[in-house]
Amino acid sequence: MFRTTTNRERSRSRHREPKDHVGYAVCDPEGRRIGTPRRVYANGRGEPEYLRVRMGLLGLRSALIPVGFVRIDEQQRVFTLQ
Repeated sequence: MFRTTTNRERSRSRHREPKDHVGYAVCDPEGRRIGTPRRVYANGRGEPEYLRVRMGLLGLRSALIPVGFVRIDEQQRVFTLQ
């Protein structure tokens, strides 16, 4: 029997979950923290394209940042805008 994939399952597989980036921070070019990553959006080939960042005092605002504008430091667990 064949199993079909729903649109919802397909869209979930194209996004990385926030748990993949727990403890990471998003900083501006001067190193000041501006928010926390919420999700990484990927294109049809599975390559990351955008990073959704939660910002503000209560985290009520968010922004989509193209991955090309971000440098990732795995050791320090930081996404830095370039």
